[in-house]
Amino acid sequence: GARLDRDDTLNGFHEDSGELSPRVGTYLGERGRLAGMFSLLNLRSDVDGKTLSPDNEDWLLRLGVSLGWDSRDSWSDPRRGWRNELEVWRTGGFLGGDGDSWAMNLDLRRWFPTGQGRKLMTSLLLSLQSGAVGTDVPVYLTYHLGGANSIRGYDVEDLGQRLFGKNQLIGTAEHSFTVLPQRRFDFSKWSVRLGLDLALFADGGVAWDEPEQLSLRRVHGGAGGGLRVLVPGMEMRFDVGWSPDGGFHFHFAGGSKPAAQRQRLR
Repeated sequence: GARLDRDDTLNGFHEDSGELSPRVGTYLGERGRLAGMFSLLNLRSDVDGKTLSPDNEDWLLRLGVSLGWDSRDSWSDPRRGWRNELEVWRTGGFLGGDGDSWAMNLDLRRWFPTGQGRKLMTSLLLSLQSGAVGTDVPVYLTYHLGGANSIRGYDVEDLGQRLFGKNQLIGTAEHSFTVLPQRRFDFSKWSVRLGLDLALFADGGVAWDEPEQLSLRRVHGGAGGGLRVLVPGMEMRFDVGWSPDGGFHFHFAGGSKPAAQRQRLR
């Protein structure tokens, strides 16, 4: 669940929203995963024209299913294997509420060991939505590229105003080197388990509404390096990215980049 009261500077309104998204799943053999999801999003805007409803308040009801394949050797710090997922959502329609669209996420991730304490992670994310923005899909569910969770080397407030749409395609390659394996540190009465990695990365992607906008000339990319602070169950990312027209940018974020780039909030 989530509760947000924030300025959405990318879409130009103040958001007051609450969301509940329960998920239940099961194993399919040793590697397969099957899950069913439901989502209820209530969002209010202080600006006309940002919601699908004319009263500036949307209720989005979504029903989804996902099918996945997970062959990673570790869920917290994988060095080899796949983590793939196909996710399909239905918004509105027979469910009621505002909006009327289908959405899909195809999320492919692969890890390769490249030597002692080194690994390469590659990922590809394809997100598609049916319908027209502003009629079937609300503007706050469009994807704005740039920043720590999509294309590093750009400020999302810059690139995100130029490269956005209801669909997105993002690819990432990241080579990391273990500096400090995860181990326990004691500080007085407190203890914490930490590890450190260094990483080199490259990102590329595009967002679009209409098919003619999906072209190589609109693809943007960036590269750089950073530090990963590893704690059980998650990581903190400190990156410096560079792009030809964006220059150097410092990025800070929590959680893995392939997981974070699926979120609507950038």
